[in-house]
Amino acid sequence: ISSDIQSSNKTAISAYIASLLDFNKIKIHYLKLNPALSVQLGLLAPQAVGEAFITFDGGQLDKDVGILERSLSYPLSKKSCLTLGQAIDTINVSEANSKDCCFEFLSMDDHLVQYIVNHIKSFSEESEDIMVIEIGGSITELGGQAFCKAVSKLEPRSCHHIFVGDNKQNFFNSINSADLDLFIQFDDQQRQRGMHIEDLILTQINQLISKQLKVKMAQVNLEHTCLHSPFNQKFTKQIQVAIVGRYIQNPAAYMSILDALYTAAQFNQISISLKFIQSLYLNENNVDENLKDVDAIIIPGGFGQCGLEGKITAIKYARTKKIPMLGICLGFQLTIIEFARNVCGMTGANTTEIDPNCEYPVIDKLHEIICGLTGECAQSQKKFQEISYNKYFGMNLGDCVINPIKGTIAAECFNEDKKERHWHSYAVNMKFWQKLAEKGLIAAVWDQTNNIVVGVEIKDHPFFVAYQFHPEFKSDYGQPRKIFEQFVTTAHNLLDKKSKNTNKQ
Repeated sequence: ISSDIQSSNKTAISAYIASLLDFNKIKIHYLKLNPALSVQLGLLAPQAVGEAFITFDGGQLDKDVGILERSLSYPLSKKSCLTLGQAIDTINVSEANSKDCCFEFLSMDDHLVQYIVNHIKSFSEESEDIMVIEIGGSITELGGQAFCKAVSKLEPRSCHHIFVGDNKQNFFNSINSADLDLFIQFDDQQRQRGMHIEDLILTQINQLISKQLKVKMAQVNLEHTCLHSPFNQKFTKQIQVAIVGRYIQNPAAYMSILDALYTAAQFNQISISLKFIQSLYLNENNVDENLKDVDAIIIPGGFGQCGLEGKITAIKYARTKKIPMLGICLGFQLTIIEFARNVCGMTGANTTEIDPNCEYPVIDKLHEIICGLTGECAQSQKKFQEISYNKYFGMNLGDCVINPIKGTIAAECFNEDKKERHWHSYAVNMKFWQKLAEKGLIAAVWDQTNNIVVGVEIKDHPFFVAYQFHPEFKSDYGQPRKIFEQFVTTAHNLLDKKSKNTNKQ
């Protein structure tokens, strides 16, 4: 699936095909070929490229992989995205580590293209019959052309191909079409005639399933689609949710959170209006002006020092005004800091990521916290972290087991699947936990070894929760996550109760 222009149509089409096949119990592989020269997508600026999506096995991938995974009933692996930079980097590293180099120099046509081909073929070792390959960006770019050459090298005798092009002219010229079964064309004229994407490809999917998989079409349901627009539906029940973050100029930086939020609202027939608040400029003097009309607040993840104090101000406002709040990753760490400062009297409490010499380092490097544990706790934790630390350079990355505590909101929402996506190298400094707990901070979720707190709540508040992990990365367009459902329904119930009290007066 490719295009001669940069557009989001390709991902929408990929998600449609994958979702339709999944709905009919046909499992697929997905591969996003990204022409970027970047190697570590998790280090890119979210305000520029959007979020990095974390897979169950620790991959930091293109956000489009998240869209595909939310369209499916099963997770995708870290093999599901390959950038041009990663391919080049792997080839260069292989050459540098080779003791017996069998070629004089590396070339794009031979070694780079062949590496891409081998990466695609590596999926064939698994049992799935269909693979959806999306070539990102534009195929008029050099990176796109390299991917097109790799795709054209796939042996037509070993697999059947369907190429989907958005504006076919340059796409047709870029790929040798001699052995292709089908071409599907989406151009401006067809869009102007009001033709829907699903109408165009239903016949082709029909042919694919019946011809290649030998499945009777009477047994296949073609009505399912993930391309409808449920998020645009309006309901009588409405709430306003504030996203207090650093990257609000690009909502794609919080794509998984927004999708999880909208899905939960949709299933509960609640309309959501979003209010993006730049944490850089939020302070005690203007917090009431910015947040007084919102019904709920989300403090998302992020990196660096910019805007942290604004987020802490928003967390304090949510806690004291009893506004439903959900903190995620960095939002969790800042919730710990806010509580330590304003409830426990630990003036100057901070994270060592920002202030290594602070008086109360309530958030510290994960590695330092593990080294500070003693006895059996230390042995179990260090054994658990050893592989993760060596593999991910001191980070908890990917699916990790969590232990929700009975009687908490977390136990209601995470008890079915006790694995959650993590992406962090800092954690709660357990040396200070006793003081936090004595003042009312509840340990709602512990890590796999029950040594480090990864989720907190407080009493006497309708919904004040924060988690070190990312529940949004395991969200699903077809079934909302309970934590987001409780978040939106609690916000609406409080608003409804407030409205009724106002009417009585």
